[in-house]
Amino acid sequence: MVAVTARAQRPIPVSLRPLAVDGSLAVVLLVITIIQIAADGLDDGSARFLMLAPGVTLPLSCRRIAPFATVVVVAGALTAQSLVTAPLPAFGEFLAVMLATYSVAAHTATQTAVLGMLCAGTAVAAQGVRDPAATSSFEFVYGIVYFGGAWLLGRVVRRRRMHIRSLEAETERLKFEREEKARAAVAEERRRIARELHDVVAHCMSVIVVQAGAAEEVLDRDPAGTRDALRSIRAAGNDALAEMRRLLGVLREE
Repeated sequence: MVAVTARAQRPIPVSLRPLAVDGSLAVVLLVITIIQIAADGLDDGSARFLMLAPGVTLPLSCRRIAPFATVVVVAGALTAQSLVTAPLPAFGEFLAVMLATYSVAAHTATQTAVLGMLCAGTAVAAQGVRDPAATSSFEFVYGIVYFGGAWLLGRVVRRRRMHIRSLEAETERLKFEREEKARAAVAEERRRIARELHDVVAHCMSVIVVQAGAAEEVLDRDPAGTRDALRSIRAAGNDALAEMRRLLGVLREE
């Protein structure tokens, strides 16, 4: 059980395809942010905002291999934006922060996931403080529902993934044990057949030796007794051959 648990806790490998998908998604979110901000017209504030936009979106390309570092960088860039200029409505960045929050919950242990959530929450709160329109109770609940929901969804996904991996490991263990028991049963059956073959051959050889000695004793004075002894020898030999053929047939079937 300890081995199964250890295997279930191993980091889930990330293939190149998800990395390419995450990188493409990060670029798309950055493009959405740039288009949305540029559509409202560029000034000094929006230009400073866009300078930091790559720090909020592009780290998502590493959200599976380094989820905690990703959420820290995203939160740091979001906080920096709120310090250098008034927050601007950017749907691409909103999705980026939510995805970073989800990723740290889905791909890290509980303590790290909580720290990641605090980093994201602090950055969102800092941006809300700088935005007068976001200080209402509705906006506060709005942030908790969206970002807290993303974090909880990540935890649910992680728990389900770990449960599936535990079941797979347990299935492999049971399969291995079943194969081991099957091999042990075959080995025990072979030992039983070997013992039986030894007993049959030893018995028949004993009969042959005894009857051969008897035939030698009565060879000159009792031809009929000699013939009986020879018949017993032949019968014992036939029995031995028949039993050997049967046991060898059993071995070939296995």
